[in-house]
Amino acid sequence: MDANCNHYRTAETSGNTNRRFTLCKEHVEWRYADSEGYDQTTDQKKLNLEVTTRQTMQFRHSVVLQLMRKKRKVVYFVYFLTTFILLCGFTLTLLSVEVSYILGMRIRSLHYDSVEEDDCLKKIDIAIVTGGFESTFRVVTQIKSILANTQHPVNFHFLVDDISSVILGKLFNTWPIPNIETHQYNISPFINRIEWIPNKHYSGIYGMVKLLVPEILPKSLDKVILLDTDILVVSDISELWSYFSQMNSSHIYSMAENLSAWYTAGSSIRKMWPALRRGFNSGVALVDLGKMRQLKWDNLWREVAIEHLRYTGGTNLADQLGLQSDPSLCTRILEMAKIIHWNSPKKRLNSNSYTEFFNPIYRIYSGMDGGLFSILRKKCSIKKSVVNLSRKTSFDECEMFTKAAGNVYRTHLFVRTFEKQEGPGTISIVSQLSVDRLPLLETLATHWQEPISVAVYGSDEEINNFIDHVSTSEALRQRRNIGIHAVYKQGYESNSFTLYPRLVQIARKFSGKIRNSFNFVLSPKFVYFSFTFTVLPDAFIMHQSHIPSMEITKYRSSAIYRKCVRILKGAFMRDLLNST
Repeated sequence: MDANCNHYRTAETSGNTNRRFTLCKEHVEWRYADSEGYDQTTDQKKLNLEVTTRQTMQFRHSVVLQLMRKKRKVVYFVYFLTTFILLCGFTLTLLSVEVSYILGMRIRSLHYDSVEEDDCLKKIDIAIVTGGFESTFRVVTQIKSILANTQHPVNFHFLVDDISSVILGKLFNTWPIPNIETHQYNISPFINRIEWIPNKHYSGIYGMVKLLVPEILPKSLDKVILLDTDILVVSDISELWSYFSQMNSSHIYSMAENLSAWYTAGSSIRKMWPALRRGFNSGVALVDLGKMRQLKWDNLWREVAIEHLRYTGGTNLADQLGLQSDPSLCTRILEMAKIIHWNSPKKRLNSNSYTEFFNPIYRIYSGMDGGLFSILRKKCSIKKSVVNLSRKTSFDECEMFTKAAGNVYRTHLFVRTFEKQEGPGTISIVSQLSVDRLPLLETLATHWQEPISVAVYGSDEEINNFIDHVSTSEALRQRRNIGIHAVYKQGYESNSFTLYPRLVQIARKFSGKIRNSFNFVLSPKFVYFSFTFTVLPDAFIMHQSHIPSMEITKYRSSAIYRKCVRILKGAFMRDLLNST
């Protein structure tokens, strides 16, 4: 008998029959033998078959369990091996990335250090003519576009009049930006040198000031990039500065050719301009001041102007023409533009495909937070400075209020044209508001025709939207006696304007919701300065209902807020009493 087979013997109680069957492990079968040789009935065969089948199934089950255990061990081994390989690969990847990052940071650090040292010697000088009110608002977006695309040190040279001098002076005193310098040169003493020229250009006398740039700018300045205020720079301006190296000894002024053939058309008016082909556009120019002074530019341009006026009788658009007249330009070329020039009287309000293409780009820069440049601009310094941060040991729950007194908010005076009105009996309304109060300002302007001065506070994007709405408002767009001032942060900061020297300054004690207006008006300080109260016979004040502001919501919901307001209000009143 096979050694791998188990032998079983059974006995029946009904007779002397002994039955024997064999169950083999290698191949399952059963062997039946009758030692007595008797015939088996069908029931007996079924009984024996059931016993044998049960034992066979038990054996199969045990075999399957053994196979499953072996398979499970193999699966676990493969799983752990795969996991181990993946973990090793992931660890190696992290190590390689970390090494690459460290090396990259070191390389970039070396690069920035070298560029920083190099750039400290290679400042870019930009000259911009900014006359009047609205040009100062446009130039802010222009400055953002320049600084957003370069880390080079930039010197801005503003050729200003009396109005823009005050506006830009206040703006840059409240807008500290690392790695830039601003200089102002008043053009008023030089105007008589160009005002004799008949001028039909919409920019007026300011477009002619470009002729005087070598005279107005200091002799120590040799090269400048001359830009109009309606220019947007969407690339690194150092690329434009590098073109100075391509100018030879005979080049003094580099400009781009006009994109339009407007001056070569058949109109008799356009024939007055003796342009060779399309002419040039002086909105962007590279000016070599040193060479121009050597050529005695101040005499040269006068001789040419006198000769030119004999035939034309006055200056025309001449150098100011561009995209809006050439529909052959394709979109792909527009996408490659590095400088955008809105050179028409309507500026961004022109209704054509090109303004629709570029206006979204303009809105990106105009809505950009100007305060970010104070953080993102790198300081041009070769020496590495170490700053020791002092550890705070005390907690002041009212610190957010007291610190606000020392904050300097970026302030832009007169973002729209303003015509000052003076005379006996002239009464002005001076107020401050957030951008969501514009409907109330429109209602006020409808019923009040006297001068109004308002300080609007909000983000760059909110104030730009505010000004756009004012430009289309029926109640505000035609008014020239409404002065609008922008404060680029939440707070009530624009209470100090040089055009209102007689206004008493409200104390910069705190910010937030606090009813200090009447306390201030009724304070002894007004008596000290000899102010008198006058009751207007035909005017009254009405406080209209409006949506609760964020500050009043905080005041109502926060006990700490109310506590701090009480403390600061008491300090405010004590200061008023002590100042008398």
